[in-house]
Amino acid sequence: MSNKLGGRSVEERAETMLELIYLEASNLGNSGERPHPRWAAAVQAALRMPTFQFGPSDDSLNQRFQVARAAGAFDTVRGRRGMKAGADAGKINWSHGVVRLAQAVERRVNELERSGGWERTGPPSGFQPVTFNRMIVTYFLRGRAVSESFSERWITAEEDNLARYVVRAYARNNPPARPELEIQPWLNCTLGAVRRVDLGDGSEAQIAEMDFPKPLQRGEKLFFATRVVAQEVGPTMSREVQVTSHGIEDLTMRIQFDISQPLPKRAWWFAEVPDIDRLIPPEPGDDRFVEVSACGFIERQFARGYPSAKYGLSWQWD
Repeated sequence: MSNKLGGRSVEERAETMLELIYLEASNLGNSGERPHPRWAAAVQAALRMPTFQFGPSDDSLNQRFQVARAAGAFDTVRGRRGMKAGADAGKINWSHGVVRLAQAVERRVNELERSGGWERTGPPSGFQPVTFNRMIVTYFLRGRAVSESFSERWITAEEDNLARYVVRAYARNNPPARPELEIQPWLNCTLGAVRRVDLGDGSEAQIAEMDFPKPLQRGEKLFFATRVVAQEVGPTMSREVQVTSHGIEDLTMRIQFDISQPLPKRAWWFAEVPDIDRLIPPEPGDDRFVEVSACGFIERQFARGYPSAKYGLSWQWD
């Protein structure tokens, strides 16, 4: 898409921009930020998206808003009713939603234009020529520390003869013992070259190549999964897990806490926030809190993320 935005043809740029607008509109109600389902409904109705069943005569904004209202799109948010669910609900929610849509489109265009410079300056650190269609990351704790994780990836190749994917992992230093770290193939891939990186502080970092069953051609899809095992000896305690998006379209993060230990008192999700802010609990009643089940499990799903942004889960033990 970035190449099309930078294309020579005005028609090509216009077509790509329209595609981008519809894509952002479809994600408006389930974004990494706080979702606004009523705003999203109004925007999707205005754009005549297939979220609702429109008839041939629904050719005005107001008619399409009424179709969405009849379908219950503006009825409640957290059980509340009011003027934003009444006869003018579509217009009111559209006035907010179109601003949010414009902001989302602007951010995405800026990112695509920056990425369009990769051919000139080289790819950013960690870039790999794939589209992340879906990713599920599951973390397991032993005691109060993350001891292993499983990453399931659904990708599409962006270039021909793509034969491998590079996995990076890190384990913290905790003197006097050095941490142990291993990256393993789990499903539909094999282990290739592994390189250990000396960070100079006694920590352990590895870069491992996961070879595909066969080279992928541009546009081909593949599912594969990997496992990371980390043994951080000593009084180690984890407080959060995070994923750098790289543009993942559908990200699910799961945690299984060790039920032989006291469970966290509270947990919450974060998205696109400064590093220190992700460890600060939200205010009481905030919808970012995530319930820790009696079996010690939490889960959070994120819609498509911005390439350099971090998404994750944080918690407090005491």
